[in-house]
Amino acid sequence: MPLLEAREALGAAWQRAGQEDATVTLRLQTRSGLTRIFEYAFDYARDNNFSRVTFVDKPMVLRHSSAFARVIFEETAQRYPDITGAIENVDAVALWMVQRPERFGVIVAENMFGDILSDLGAGVMGGLGFAPSGSFGNSGAYFEPVHGSAPAHAGLNKANPSAMFLAIAMMLEHLGYPAQSDCITRAVSLVARSAVRTYDMGGSHTTCQVGEAIVQQCVEFQGLLVDRRERSRFAQGERHVSAL
Repeated sequence: MPLLEAREALGAAWQRAGQEDATVTLRLQTRSGLTRIFEYAFDYARDNNFSRVTFVDKPMVLRHSSAFARVIFEETAQRYPDITGAIENVDAVALWMVQRPERFGVIVAENMFGDILSDLGAGVMGGLGFAPSGSFGNSGAYFEPVHGSAPAHAGLNKANPSAMFLAIAMMLEHLGYPAQSDCITRAVSLVARSAVRTYDMGGSHTTCQVGEAIVQQCVEFQGLLVDRRERSRFAQGERHVSAL
């Protein structure tokens, strides 16, 4: 079940000011930032055959900033008549992601809500060991597991490497190598269903062992892909000779 969550990483509730007995956090949202993330969400939905984009917010509590974002979301949605745009409360979405994640295709949110839901989404898909992420800017992008560097597991050879492989798959897709991206994604999926598992999946295999299994599966998939291409070229050559 594919699911993408897009979040606006430059704005939202990260601007702070306070004294000893009180503090305030400002939710900063800009038209340019919201427009960019909404357009990305709808473009991704269209390119990947999703029929729905859900904007996650808390409109009955954060009334002013939510009203501002709602206008921009609805303006953006009008330019994509083939895709349904919906606005939902973040608490309701958290429940539905656990109970019925298949109802979502693309979820878009501001930074704080997106940060929370990204870990929830990782749990739904099997844990942080399987969750890749990408950060996209105007001039570049970088990719990493949702869990980051996981320093608590450094040197223990126990972390699940699947998220790193899936982050590489995301990068390859972004760079225009869909076949290679699909090869890695399928390899991770196949190994995850095998008996080769790290501790977070109830197994006892090491990071290296799971990584090697994924690499070996990629090699086998790539070999099959090359073999099919060679057979196709050979068949085309036979047809060409017959025509002569």
